[in-house]
Amino acid sequence: LETLAPICRLSVLERLPLAGDYPDPACEYILPQQDYVFITATTLINKTLPRLLELSRQAYVVLVGPSTPLTPVLFKYGVDMLAGTAVVDRPRVWRLMQEGDQQQFFQSGGRMVKITAEDWREHFQVENCSVVRLAK
Repeated sequence: LETLAPICRLSVLERLPLAGDYPDPACEYILPQQDYVFITATTLINKTLPRLLELSRQAYVVLVGPSTPLTPVLFKYGVDMLAGTAVVDRPRVWRLMQEGDQQQFFQSGGRMVKITAEDWREHFQVENCSVVRLAK
């Protein structure tokens, strides 16, 4: 946020707002006026994402955070970019999760990634796809 503040008018919406933030109900008035909207993937958990996407139709929308599902399905609902975490070392991540060491997961077991709707259409377009994984 500190990087963006000097170059744009920044509006931060929070459920528990800090100084300078707006309370989340202000999204009804603020989001329709934005050019770019960054939404945390926590909105999937608290079930607010559909309404936030509806209010952000005119904006470039980025769904961000380690819990962001990296699925192209979200592009159909108005998300333009997914920015989340991909596992790069499965055995290590599994061990770290069992130990409850989330910090190490982000430092060495996962990698921050992004994919745009445009990237997906250009490089990964698949009409019908099924994945079946059989247990060993």
